[in-house]
Amino acid sequence: MVMPSKDTQPRAAAGPGTEEGRRPTVVPGPAAASPELSERPRRRTFTVQDKLRILAKTDRAAGRGGVGAILRREGLYSSVLSDWRRQRETGALEALTPASAVASPSAANSG
Repeated sequence: MVMPSKDTQPRAAAGPGTEEGRRPTVVPGPAAASPELSERPRRRTFTVQDKLRILAKTDRAAGRGGVGAILRREGLYSSVLSDWRRQRETGALEALTPASAVASPSAANSG
């Protein structure tokens, strides 16, 4: 017994909106973000303690060639490190560190 062959060719779509038997593909565009809701990315800021900590690590690692690894780990460029070193040499970083043991004026005058 021989089975009749089925037509394996896909049927072309017909009707309005078709071009040569093919329907156009509708791709949704990205949703427009509301300007009120989107915040601008903010730059990272480092505290004085963070800067001094990273500078101390790079000073210790200078002989072993680990400065690059520290910069990659912290996500910094070498130019930032150069700026921080310059600030440290001019005393700008130490001027921003809090004093560890500052006597209050009332305690100094009472004795």
